[in-house]
Amino acid sequence: MSVLLDILAYNTHYNAIYNNLSINEMFLDSARKRNSVVSKARELGYRPQSAKCSTATVNIKCSRVTNNSIQYAIPTGTPFTTTINGVTYTFYTISDLLSPTTTSSTYTFSNVTLIEMSTQINNKYIVADGARYLIQNPNADLSTLTVKVQDYAGSSNITPYTSADNIVNIDGTTKVYWIKELDDNLYEISFGNGIIGKQLTNGNVINLSYSISSLDGPNGANIFNFTGVPQTGISYSATTTSPASGGSLPEDIEIGRAHV
Repeated sequence: MSVLLDILAYNTHYNAIYNNLSINEMFLDSARKRNSVVSKARELGYRPQSAKCSTATVNIKCSRVTNNSIQYAIPTGTPFTTTINGVTYTFYTISDLLSPTTTSSTYTFSNVTLIEMSTQINNKYIVADGARYLIQNPNADLSTLTVKVQDYAGSSNITPYTSADNIVNIDGTTKVYWIKELDDNLYEISFGNGIIGKQLTNGNVINLSYSISSLDGPNGANIFNFTGVPQTGISYSATTTSPASGGSLPEDIEIGRAHV
């Protein structure tokens, strides 16, 4: 009897611990697992912030020897490198820069935003029954995500879709998508059903493009060197107006809990 009572007490003790832990995960205030916090926050319409890419602001000076009439141009994605704590990072321009036509030997583009990215990811998914459309990198910066839908592979008809956080003012023709965080800071993209949001059809091609962040590593960088392909006869130099900042890990569950 003594042995049986010990076994029953042991079993009851561990069942109580298990039930206590399980019940804690059912409530936002007491949950300790990220998946549980994300799930409860989703019910309240909140999605934790993804990883963020570091950004910096610079003035880019273009110089040349000749004085013939010219437009200075710096295309989107022009790279500038910086080294901090012995590690080299690459920042890129986020828009096309084009000066007025001028005969001046120098021209300065002021307050140009540069964004750091360790990698630019481009994924294609073919729409099919049961298919899932995933962002499979925990360091993806969702603020850089673009979603475009192609009628079929090889089609020139490509339609941009916008992110939606709710279903207000969305009907069956609205071209939107939703983002859901999965396990391990991965994400899934979903689309409408024809009643709430436009429904995709089998054979459509989903094009996802997004940047992978180096997290807080580049923060504080303030010297940037042009490493792109220059216009013929033109040299480039960058003067920092705002050092790199904003690079971060995905939002911590304690911070997210406070926001909710």
